[in-house]
Amino acid sequence: MDETGHVSNNDQISQASKNEQNKGKGSDESQRKKAVRSQSEVAKENRCVQKIKRKRESRQTTGKIPDHYGKKKHAVTKKNEFYSMSKRPCGYCLIINNYNFEGPSLKKREGTDKDKDNLTRVFKNMFFEVEVRADLQASDIQNVIKEFAERDHSQMDAFVCCILSHGEKGSVLGIDGKQVPICELTQPFAECRTLASKPKLFFIQACQGNKAQ
Repeated sequence: MDETGHVSNNDQISQASKNEQNKGKGSDESQRKKAVRSQSEVAKENRCVQKIKRKRESRQTTGKIPDHYGKKKHAVTKKNEFYSMSKRPCGYCLIINNYNFEGPSLKKREGTDKDKDNLTRVFKNMFFEVEVRADLQASDIQNVIKEFAERDHSQMDAFVCCILSHGEKGSVLGIDGKQVPICELTQPFAECRTLASKPKLFFIQACQGNKAQ
């Protein structure tokens, strides 16, 4: 700038040169940032591609299962997770059907014969040898349970017991009104050696208290 306050041509040229240099520096900085961003995006895309490849490779090693189905663990079930039920007859099915009760306090169990017939049909269709015992006193129930527990079940795969009667809490009743604890019905079969490691199924149709349902 001269004494009159005007900017000389040389000063204008110098200032323009500085502006061009600053503009060039800004452009270089912008290009450098763009290059850094571009490299970061490329690296991110490469990581995603590698991750997808690893997933596909891990799925392909599971066998013939398509890539879009991940192989489930324990997909093959071992044979020893099932009971063998192939023998014929498959087992005994004992049905104790109490209908006529002694004394006025216990009513006849209307409809029990229908249940007995349905159970007989179902278990015969499942290849069980069905035996029905009707109107047993408490001592008779215990005796028939003992009889079946002492039988040889070695050529059979299971045992089923269905008891249709009146009952009290934790017990069933004979037609004489006397109680037979449920544990006394199941325990003899737990001690039966020819039924060891075989299914022992008990179906009990009997009230377990005095309250109405």
